[in-house]
Amino acid sequence: MPDIENYSVYNDRMRRSMWDKAFFMDKIPGTRLIIDYGCADGSLIRFLGELFPAMLFIGFDIDASMIEAARKHHTGNAWFFTDMEEALAQIQALGIPGESVAVNFSSVFHEVFHYGFDLTALAGFLRAVDPRYLVVRDMMYLSKNPLALVPAEAEERVRSVLPRQQIRDFEACWGSIRLRRNMAHLLLKYKYTENWARECAENYFSVTEEALAQALNPENRYRRILFHTYVLPWCRHDAEERFHIDLGEEFTTHFTLILSARDPSRRISLNEGGNGMSAYSFDAAEARDGLVEAIRRLAREQGFERVVIGISGGKDSTVTAALCARALGKENVFGVMLPDGAQKDLDDSRRVCDTLGIQKRVINIGPMHEALKAATDQKGAAANEGEFTIPVSRVSDINVGPRLRMTTLRYIAQALGARLAGTGNLSEITVGYCTKDGDTSCDFSVLGALTSVEVVEVGLTMDELPRDLVQKTPSDGLTGRSDEENLGVTYQEIHRYIRLGGSGNGDADEIIRRKERANMHKRHMPRVLSPFGGEGT
Repeated sequence: MPDIENYSVYNDRMRRSMWDKAFFMDKIPGTRLIIDYGCADGSLIRFLGELFPAMLFIGFDIDASMIEAARKHHTGNAWFFTDMEEALAQIQALGIPGESVAVNFSSVFHEVFHYGFDLTALAGFLRAVDPRYLVVRDMMYLSKNPLALVPAEAEERVRSVLPRQQIRDFEACWGSIRLRRNMAHLLLKYKYTENWARECAENYFSVTEEALAQALNPENRYRRILFHTYVLPWCRHDAEERFHIDLGEEFTTHFTLILSARDPSRRISLNEGGNGMSAYSFDAAEARDGLVEAIRRLAREQGFERVVIGISGGKDSTVTAALCARALGKENVFGVMLPDGAQKDLDDSRRVCDTLGIQKRVINIGPMHEALKAATDQKGAAANEGEFTIPVSRVSDINVGPRLRMTTLRYIAQALGARLAGTGNLSEITVGYCTKDGDTSCDFSVLGALTSVEVVEVGLTMDELPRDLVQKTPSDGLTGRSDEENLGVTYQEIHRYIRLGGSGNGDADEIIRRKERANMHKRHMPRVLSPFGGEGT
């Protein structure tokens, strides 16, 4: 994510729309704690804190400079963090139940979707906090005719007022301002000249209703109680006063959204169907087709045609390979088998590649693994004066394989000009059943929004896949044990915990909850420390 060149100008412009950003305060009754996710320099928290002195606030942002600025104005009812786990610890220390918590996302998601941030950390954070309300204000372009053009005279007026270089920069990124979507996009960002390189390239309209639902409500735990779309007032004013253009009513630039947690407790619903709770449902064919289209869309946006996938012979890599082959064509999918010495299910991996007709290659990482162990041998190190001894660690040795595989896959992907498709599923990510810098490292995650149970359901809708591989008992390929033996819980229990809020087994829920918290560090980028006294990011 590019740096902000001028923080003072950037923050000043953000403050001008403060009342608009505070739209939700009369719509979230019972709230005692507001978590401002993406709080920048804390301006909104300071604004709300003066109006509501009894309210408590947590500010979270990945930009250490912003958090440093926020802390300079720290009050007794507000705390600011760049580290998600530290923020969770403070929330827990406050002792406020989730039913009295709201999480606010103001101008966050257009950056999340544009810069491709990993949403698994956000999902884990929301699950840990379990807030009653989710509040969003951001930019979104909605129009009945997405290809509508502006009148030629309107285009000429804008070209006559704005610097030619600015328009050239914009059109180099987004295309002609004759397209109404692009004209609205330019009118939203043309003032940000102090940070123009960053703002020009940022896609303000990367947010869609579908993407929001997947990010905020994948488990259908929330219901929508407000959704309002509009043109930002100052943008309309500028268009009328500076450019003499009437923006009309045919599109939007912004939206506000409030989601409220569904509550099954003793309430009589006036909706048809009883208590108004939507039971968990999953359409595997719809999910399959949606993922195929998502892969195609990402390939178009990022300009790649080929993908590399590590093929283990298990259901996750099998289904991932099939989805990528449908999306990009089998000739553009490269399956790599990476046994660590002998691998008993290597024939399953070959069968996946041959069945799908994708290109394949076997590379044995055993010699690399042995070379690494020889290089770090504790006896050799101890024999040299002044060198520390590296103890034998079974856990470290087990995780060498996934890390060597990822290094090899990265090498191959870069050599082929391809992207690396991740194969991990939501169940594994939730409990941290993955290797940091190993199978968690990829260019995009195909199955990260599906539980292990749902991956099987998707795979069974794909006639090109052998059913025995889709339904194969998951194992790590490292310890000789099944995944469920290693985890101490079943994938069905993890599935119910994620989708229904509980597995029905209290002991299993406690194991899952403990693993989820302990492994949260695997879901976000390494912390960058600040040399200037801040917390870092």
